[in-house]
Amino acid sequence: MGFALVSFRFPDTVRYPCLPVRTDQYGLFFPLTGESWATAPEIALALSLGAEIAIQHGIIIPWRQYKSDNASSPTKPASSVFLPFVQQVRENRNRHDKGSLEEKFWKEIGNSLYGKLAQGLHAKTAFDTARGLNSPLPPSSVTQPFFAAHVTGFVRAVVGELMNALPPNATVVSVTTDGFLTDVSLENIDMSGPLSSRFQALCDIADPGSSMLTCKHQVRQLVAMKTRGQLTYKELAGYPIVHARAGVKPPADIPRDDYNRYMVDLYLNRAPGQKLRRGSLISTRDMWLNESDLVAVESEIRLNLEFDFKRQLITPTMNEGHLLMHSRPWDDMSQALKQRQLFDDWRQTHALKDEAEWEDWCDFLYCRNVFTPLKLKVGQNRSDDVLVRLFLRALAQHQWGLTPDDRKRQTSVEIAAWLVEAGYSVTPSDVKNAGRAKLPPIIFDSLTARMNRLMDLIKLVYPGFALPSAVL
Repeated sequence: MGFALVSFRFPDTVRYPCLPVRTDQYGLFFPLTGESWATAPEIALALSLGAEIAIQHGIIIPWRQYKSDNASSPTKPASSVFLPFVQQVRENRNRHDKGSLEEKFWKEIGNSLYGKLAQGLHAKTAFDTARGLNSPLPPSSVTQPFFAAHVTGFVRAVVGELMNALPPNATVVSVTTDGFLTDVSLENIDMSGPLSSRFQALCDIADPGSSMLTCKHQVRQLVAMKTRGQLTYKELAGYPIVHARAGVKPPADIPRDDYNRYMVDLYLNRAPGQKLRRGSLISTRDMWLNESDLVAVESEIRLNLEFDFKRQLITPTMNEGHLLMHSRPWDDMSQALKQRQLFDDWRQTHALKDEAEWEDWCDFLYCRNVFTPLKLKVGQNRSDDVLVRLFLRALAQHQWGLTPDDRKRQTSVEIAAWLVEAGYSVTPSDVKNAGRAKLPPIIFDSLTARMNRLMDLIKLVYPGFALPSAVL
């Protein structure tokens, strides 16, 4: 096993970077450049994808070897401490029908092993009924941070290898811990990579004859909301649907068979600030403190089905009445976190559902990235509102291609009336006072759609008006 803190840079052509960057608030990201605590399989995959890596601090833990009776191979790996447990779980799951109570019971037992490996490694607390206090969750008898990290890193690396080996025209809709949604059929997924081959060899030991990759769902069309939030829009007869609700619990009067349709309708018709009633059981702490029975309580939660910005959205189009977008990896974490934080502000009063909202979000982002650093007041205004103020300053100060004759062309009252007719809140006093405020040292590398429309309007009356630009 190996672990290292690395600095990395992937080529721009890599669609799915594989080195995780953890954030306290938003979980894991996989940018093109950054700094990562990574496992040996992830580092090996990154190197195979052409990444430049600098190891800042690393540790290697060799696998224990035993002497072998075979002269051609004097040593052999030690047997896995967890292999008997894993084999027992697989045997018992295979003994029962898939989806049955017994099969699910043994699945839960198997899944608990990783939880016990990582128990107590993070600052989690549990209510201690003996003392009536929240106490740190202690390590289990098998807690082992190196094993826990290797498990997650190895699985992430295998999934990353599979995705990066997909055909160039393939689409990956979503990826979580140990699986991904794609439009590539199972038989066309390349599982011959070194990490995949290693994983398959382990599957052959734990469950002979099994495949490392299986197709669990198949649908005609998906609704992809966010990480762990995918729904089925069009089913494929004979196959299980995709249905991950992103933490939303449908009301009690909705039959389970209608959960997917309820969620699709909820997502497509969502509104900013929308709230839902959610039922849950009271906590152990509340039962202990209030001497209460285990009862259900209702609370009101804010609906959160907007995209989580784990990747950068690009190429917006409309499809089936809703915005459809592709994505690319973030260049770096500063870019990712800034956009995510700004989006959290924007979505308080908006929902990213159509092209008009996409234009508004891009405009909001432009204002915060271009105008706010120059200490131009933005508030609830948009880019064209700010540009109107800059135009008036330039007109009063004979800058940006405007001359004294341009200023004399209309009175302050006429200029204000012209801009008010175009939809802008401008008074004659605003026009008169524009000469007092300085023009900022700004270079316009790009313009928003709103600014382009305003520029077309201005140039009809002031054809000499030109924004400072870096374009030669």
